[in-house]
Amino acid sequence: MQSTNPIQRNKMKLNRRFSQRLIILIASMALLTLILIGRLFFLQVIRHENYTNQSQSNLLNIIPSAPSRGLITDRNKYFLAKNIPTYTLSLMSAGKDLLHDKITAIRHFIPISDKEELRFFRMLPHYRLYQPIPLKTHLTNVQLARYYVNRYRLSGTYIQSQMMRTYPEGDVTGPLIGYVGRINNHEANQINMNNYGAQPVIGKAGVEKQYEQLLHGESGHNELEINAKGEITQTLAKTPAKDGSTLTLTLDIKLQRLAQRILGKDTGAIVMLDPNNGDILAMASRPTYDNNLFSGGISHNDYQHLLNADGHPLFNRILQGQFAPGSTIKPFIALAALDKNIITTNTTVYDPGWFRIKGTKHIYHDWHLTGHGWVNVVKAIKLSCDVFFYHLVQLMGIHKLDDALNPFGFGQPTGVDLPREHAGLLPSPSWKKQTHGQIWFTGDTIETGIGQGFFLVTPLQLASAIASIATHGKRVVPHVLKSHTTPDGSIHLFEPKQLSPVILKHAWVWDTVIKAMQQVVEPKLHGTGHYFGSHRGFTVAGKTGTAQVYGHTRDEDRTRRNIPKHLRNNHWFVAFAPVKHPKVAVVVVIEHNAWADKKAGQLLRAYFAEHSHHEATS
Repeated sequence: MQSTNPIQRNKMKLNRRFSQRLIILIASMALLTLILIGRLFFLQVIRHENYTNQSQSNLLNIIPSAPSRGLITDRNKYFLAKNIPTYTLSLMSAGKDLLHDKITAIRHFIPISDKEELRFFRMLPHYRLYQPIPLKTHLTNVQLARYYVNRYRLSGTYIQSQMMRTYPEGDVTGPLIGYVGRINNHEANQINMNNYGAQPVIGKAGVEKQYEQLLHGESGHNELEINAKGEITQTLAKTPAKDGSTLTLTLDIKLQRLAQRILGKDTGAIVMLDPNNGDILAMASRPTYDNNLFSGGISHNDYQHLLNADGHPLFNRILQGQFAPGSTIKPFIALAALDKNIITTNTTVYDPGWFRIKGTKHIYHDWHLTGHGWVNVVKAIKLSCDVFFYHLVQLMGIHKLDDALNPFGFGQPTGVDLPREHAGLLPSPSWKKQTHGQIWFTGDTIETGIGQGFFLVTPLQLASAIASIATHGKRVVPHVLKSHTTPDGSIHLFEPKQLSPVILKHAWVWDTVIKAMQQVVEPKLHGTGHYFGSHRGFTVAGKTGTAQVYGHTRDEDRTRRNIPKHLRNNHWFVAFAPVKHPKVAVVVVIEHNAWADKKAGQLLRAYFAEHSHHEATS
């Protein structure tokens, strides 16, 4: 038997070992393949929906687009608020540490203040992941150029084109129009931030605040593809924003400018309205402020200056100023006393210049220290006789007095379509007991009867009340909105709200009191409003009022120069014209100075000069 060659034996041994290893390798590969197929099946089939959603979430992002804020015009379409283009640098929201690094990188090219960075991180919780958050607004052309040159170094940044608010009339309409500002944390918790993501500004005061919903519009959105660096790679779809409505106000800018000019350096307020429908034609408050200061974000120093300035310019005296009405209240008391037969036109009172409640020692003086002699109700209104009304309100008592004044809206907000209106104060025994813990005295009634003591009104409240006398009891809520026009051109007229009228049993009472008010402005009849001046071409009914600020005489003309200004009396004048078919009612209040009647005369003469011109040319 032939033996096997050793070389062959080694070869066969190697072949067997190779075959074994090959089998093991193939088996291992097969096993791994099965594992991979199983895992792939698990991911692609079993978990398909879950991972598809995650993939889309990482790939797509919805970026809001800002609507254009609605414009504001006066009744003759003169612009009071409009928009100019501006650019904002935004950062895609991401991890906080990453955002800090990005802001540091941006600072190499564009200055970012600590205040801007702090505001950015305060707003961060209100935004979704990969949503652009405004970092720096109102970029200059130089800053914009620097950004685009270095854009490749600033991943995750975004330039948004926005519109900045501007106010052509500035301080002429500041308190009325108000202003817009960046949304603070309190406001962010009260609104739908999805509608403000592209431009986080909101109305803060005046018309801008009152009609925020109409003016703001609705944000649109762009569906974008975002890469892992937070960079936009392409726009997949767009839903356009819906612009805000254009508001047309009842304001006449010519009258508004004149009212501000007439006030001059005096602290005070003027309001003029149409008594038939409540249209506010002018409302000037001085000192005032330029609302353009707020458009680009007011500086801390500028804001502190406004807060601490003499006269408090941010304080809208038309709505928030609460003053003792003085003798302007006397026609309202006379109406009720005549209508309820408490007095007649023949009732007379002797005025020696003073009055004393029976059984007391306190003396209540008339503004005219030597008195007015025998006085009936017409003469009492014309001369503003205090003693007559001391007797009258003592006869009426506080409850009848309140019943006479309440229907005209005293002690209640007028309901005007502007924010932060104050209600004034119509005092009563229950109010005094609750507020001061004291009983009501007859002396309180005496002071209330001449518009002093606890009694407080706002200029708008008094204008609304005097408008009711002009229209023989008609009451309409004052308003500043005339209409709004939506982006599609639809015009929506504002419907004035009618209130319960003041109804008198005797119609002649209106005529009697109004006739007395006409005599107030007649110098030949020695009316207290003789500084009103000429009213050739129109009839006018008015009433003066002096409200004591300090305990000196209300006949202060002779001693005014000796009294510090902040202690001088406040002066009112209320009026409406023409008498038979009234078109306007006006109220002027001047703090610590006189000539309210003179300023009212200037405004009404200008109104009727313009009105007569239009009639002549129409």
